[in-house]
Amino acid sequence: MANKTQKINCSVSSCRYNDNNNDCTLDDIQVAPCSSGSGGDPEDESYCDSYIIR
Repeated sequence: MANKTQKINCSVSSCRYNDNNNDCTLDDIQVAPCSSGSGGDPEDESYCDSYIIR
Protein backbone atom coordinates (compact mmCIF):
# COMPACT_ATOMS: atom_id res chain seq x y z
CA MET A 1 0.00 0.00 0.00
CA ALA A 2 1.33 3.44 -0.92
CA ASN A 3 2.04 5.95 1.82
CA LYS A 4 -0.76 8.46 2.35
CA THR A 5 -0.74 11.87 3.92
CA GLN A 6 -3.77 12.52 6.06
CA LYS A 7 -4.85 15.33 8.31
CA ILE A 8 -6.58 14.50 11.57
CA ASN A 9 -9.30 17.00 12.47
CA CYS A 10 -10.36 17.02 16.11
CA SER A 11 -12.81 19.21 17.99
CA VAL A 12 -12.18 17.69 21.44
CA SER A 13 -10.70 20.70 23.21
CA SER A 14 -9.90 18.72 26.38
CA CYS A 15 -7.44 16.47 24.50
CA ARG A 16 -3.73 17.11 24.99
CA TYR A 17 -3.13 16.67 21.25
CA ASN A 18 -5.70 19.25 20.07
CA ASP A 19 -3.88 22.41 18.96
CA ASN A 20 -6.97 24.64 19.53
CA ASN A 21 -7.40 25.00 15.75
CA ASN A 22 -9.29 21.68 15.51
CA ASP A 23 -6.13 19.88 14.39
CA CYS A 24 -4.66 16.81 16.08
CA THR A 25 -0.89 17.08 16.52
CA LEU A 26 -0.36 13.29 16.45
CA ASP A 27 0.97 11.61 13.30
CA ASP A 28 -1.64 8.89 13.71
CA ILE A 29 -4.35 7.87 16.17
CA GLN A 30 -5.67 4.60 17.48
CA VAL A 31 -9.42 4.13 17.01
CA ALA A 32 -11.02 1.55 19.29
CA PRO A 33 -14.51 0.04 19.54
CA CYS A 34 -16.72 1.19 22.40
CA SER A 35 -17.19 -1.46 25.03
CA SER A 36 -20.93 -0.80 25.17
CA GLY A 37 -21.43 -2.52 21.83
CA SER A 38 -23.13 -1.45 18.65
CA GLY A 39 -25.98 0.99 18.99
CA GLY A 40 -25.91 2.22 15.42
CA ASP A 41 -24.99 5.79 16.37
CA PRO A 42 -21.43 6.90 15.52
CA GLU A 43 -20.69 7.90 19.11
CA ASP A 44 -21.69 4.39 20.23
CA GLU A 45 -19.43 2.59 17.77
CA SER A 46 -15.87 3.86 18.28
CA TYR A 47 -13.67 6.40 20.03
CA CYS A 48 -10.15 7.83 19.85
CA ASP A 49 -8.03 5.60 22.07
CA SER A 50 -5.12 8.04 21.73
CA TYR A 51 -7.00 10.66 23.79
CA ILE A 52 -5.19 12.01 26.85
CA ILE A 53 -6.70 14.77 28.93
CA ARG A 54 -4.75 18.07 29.01
